[in-house]
Amino acid sequence: MPPPPPPPRAPAALIIGASGFLGTAIANAFQRADPPIRSYGLIRRASAAASLAAAEITPILSGLLSARAALLATIQSHTPLWAPEAETQHWDDVLAALVQGLSETSAAGGIRPLVLWSSGYGEPDLAPHMETSPLGWHPLIKGRLEAALRVLDVSKASGSDFDAVVVRTTSVYGYSSSYYGAMLHYAQAYAEGAAGREVLRFTADKRTVLHALHVDDCAEGYVSLATAAVVGEVFNISARRYETLEEVGAALGTEYGKETCRLWSRHGEGYRFLYGWSRWVGSDKIRRVTGWRDRRSLFSENLDVYRAAYEAAAQAGTMGMDS
Repeated sequence: MPPPPPPPRAPAALIIGASGFLGTAIANAFQRADPPIRSYGLIRRASAAASLAAAEITPILSGLLSARAALLATIQSHTPLWAPEAETQHWDDVLAALVQGLSETSAAGGIRPLVLWSSGYGEPDLAPHMETSPLGWHPLIKGRLEAALRVLDVSKASGSDFDAVVVRTTSVYGYSSSYYGAMLHYAQAYAEGAAGREVLRFTADKRTVLHALHVDDCAEGYVSLATAAVVGEVFNISARRYETLEEVGAALGTEYGKETCRLWSRHGEGYRFLYGWSRWVGSDKIRRVTGWRDRRSLFSENLDVYRAAYEAAAQAGTMGMDS
């Protein structure tokens, strides 16, 4: 009687930047998949290992992955001040040294990895940004977006050792709220410093489109793409509808003891990058192809809960905005 065939190789996921806000959520989502997918978290700081291990994510310090000097430098490098040239070079290095380097190693073991590359998006006009829309970008994400286009080209080239899917997500909130926490911080600081003024003010057009979704919903989108039979394509992940600054501002005003926002200005600085830049992203494609959908409440619908979670994370020192 012939011996039974060996069991199939269990799938695994390597999350780069797993100690970050979205990275941790994605690693946890893979472990909730059916069947579970073991998550490994690539980190640059040894101090982040304990929190990953406590979440049942296997931490891997960058220096343990490869003896390649270029790979080690890529993972551990950072620039103290953001510059477009440094950002572009960083993503070039990630593609060449990290993605392709690890793929070559995987290929030697008979594995062809699927790379889910997080990209960016952005255009000022009020229209949904779809996968086929002309690309526009804020300067802060230009390097990442251009690298996302290259990773698709490289994955499709003859002799490539990996497949790729480009993922473009909106902003995310929930728990420590990532950069949406800055909006909560602004409302709190304004409320504390605006004695005698009953209106929460924003220096942006009240019609500004704010499109974000809960980080857990976003992470589940990554899992749905990893387990679907699709490669070489671009997918957006966004909430079922967008909110406006007027809608979010009214909820913030109520939550922080101010009247519904009435004062608006189309000019001003400060937090305009967060709440003064319209972004409307269509996610019909991922819903149609994978069946994914967002389930959690929108930001303005559950603001008291999201505020409590943000303040608890701030007090505990677990803001989760690093990578």
